[in-house]
Parts: sequence; C-alpha cells; structure tokens
Amino acid sequence: MPRTASFVIKTPQVLVNNVDLSDTVQEAEITLSKAMLDDTSSGDNALHYTPGLEQNKASITFRQSFEAAKVDATLYALWAADTEFELKVAPASGTNSATNPAWVFDAVIGDYVPLSGKVGDLLPVKQDFVINSVVSRDIT
Repeated sequence: MPRTASFVIKTPQVLVNNVDLSDTVQEAEITLSKAMLDDTSSGDNALHYTPGLEQNKASITFRQSFEAAKVDATLYALWAADTEFELKVAPASGTNSATNPAWVFDAVIGDYVPLSGKVGDLLPVKQDFVINSVVSRDIT
C-alpha cells in the first residue's frame, strides 16, 4: 500500500497585521480548542461534556529583528496600541489550497518579550497570540 506523503515545514507563511514576517519564523503552533461544558445530569454513569465556545491559541517563534517593518517594529506597535489585528498562518508560502490551508483569525498581544537571551545566543521571540475570533480555514 502506498504511503501517505508527509509534510515538512520549510517555508511557513505568517502575516501579522498584513506584515509578512515569514522569513523570520522558526516555529508556529495553532491550537484549536473549545471550552468543555459539564453537561452531566442525574442518572448519568459517567461525566458528560458539551463543546462550548472556541478558546483557540497561537504561538509563533520568530528570530528577533529590529529592522523597520520586521518583528520588533510590528509586534511592539501592536502591543503598545492595544489593538486587535488579523493573523494569517499557513504551512507553506504560495497560494492557499486544500494542500496548503491558511488559518486566519483576529488576535491581540497581551505580553511581548522583545529581549531574552544570553551572550552569544541568537535572539528568539516566542510570541503568544490571544485569539479573539472564530478561526477560519482558508483553502481558496
């Protein structure tokens, strides 16, 4: 039986407020989750849960860059402005399709750590994004 093709992330696409930070991405993670509401009632022999509202998370690790329109300029401005913005993440650059879906959502930044490291290390920024909307999966 033929093996299903594995996918290797090589060129993830990350747009933060329409700024392309893809060339600085080291790692990306999107977790789709729903609050599980206890729906157990008298007579049940086990706990019963009903899916509630979405409570999704996104975390992206960037190589820090202090250049204009790169990581620090983009993330700091959004954090300082207390503003909601669109985040779009796809496993590869190029056109979105069934084999390269993009997840799109509105987010805010609660914490921003622009500097964390020791002498001689590359400077990473692990940014957690609070998702403020339903996540859509774009395959068009």
